[in-house]
Amino acid sequence: MDGRRQAATRGRRGSVLGRQGTGRGSARGAERPALPVLRAVPPELSNWLRETSLIMRVLLALCLAALPATLSAQQGAPDGQWPVYGGDAGSTKYSALDQIHEGNADQVSVLWQWNSPDNALAGLNPSPSSSGFGANSGLSVAAFKATPIMVDGVLYIRTSLSLVAAIDAASGEQLWAFDPKSYEAGRPTNLGFNSRGVAHWSEGAESRIFLATGDSRLWALDAATGVPVAGFGGDGSVDLKSGLRREVDGRAYQVISPPLVVGDVVVVGSSIFDGPRYKTADPGDVRAFDVRTGELRWAFHTVPQAGELGIDTWEDDSWQYTGNTNVWSIM
Repeated sequence: MDGRRQAATRGRRGSVLGRQGTGRGSARGAERPALPVLRAVPPELSNWLRETSLIMRVLLALCLAALPATLSAQQGAPDGQWPVYGGDAGSTKYSALDQIHEGNADQVSVLWQWNSPDNALAGLNPSPSSSGFGANSGLSVAAFKATPIMVDGVLYIRTSLSLVAAIDAASGEQLWAFDPKSYEAGRPTNLGFNSRGVAHWSEGAESRIFLATGDSRLWALDAATGVPVAGFGGDGSVDLKSGLRREVDGRAYQVISPPLVVGDVVVVGSSIFDGPRYKTADPGDVRAFDVRTGELRWAFHTVPQAGELGIDTWEDDSWQYTGNTNVWSIM
């Protein structure tokens, strides 16, 4: 390339940088640095750069180490099962099963149907004025939004009224149903009789289904029988309204989403009446309980408390009485 062509090339590159930096588009302007050159680095800045570089290398190593686990958690539901609400630990909601595809989708027909026990309960109590319930406590099964999980060929599903049923996936036969009778506390004022699902845990011969109800109880059920597990909490359940930072309104505090099982703890959020109309509100802390005993293992305060990070952002000590913030959906 001759000298004139080199100068022309420098000019074209300089025109872009010049428009962004100085407004000049000539080749001569491009030969000058667009930014000042840092010729000397103070010792303090040099040390900071070295420390930052080390931190970044450590973080990169940790990310690379965690990558295989992250990828394996997002491979879809294993072996045709559906052990958690989202299919797998990454909540991909993907199944590799290929029996149904675009070539035969128009030939699919209903194999079996299951009748929710909610229907009979709602039929017995069809209106808000029904005997035995408050004026705003009529049973409604309209908010049936649950996704069943499937473990070893058995479907486990929660109904709108917080019942749990185990169903043979091949035949549709109901193997058992558990009714915690949470609807007897009345219609929750937040989202009514609402439902998302259940969670599963197993170790060795033990296999449990965890249910968090509309009246804010966490139940542990034997997966084979549906019987509450003795030794978990008081009667197979834990009262989620207890142990919070302050007393809560039972009708305005509920759980509508499935718990999350991580190792040997079951993590539970909450759905609270969190509209901005009130100065005070129930705390929406996220808590983890021991899968075997129901003992509280830890609590994350969604509004920071004394000595915790971020408390300075809650002016006039509002952290002491407000709540609202919660995790009501899928974790």
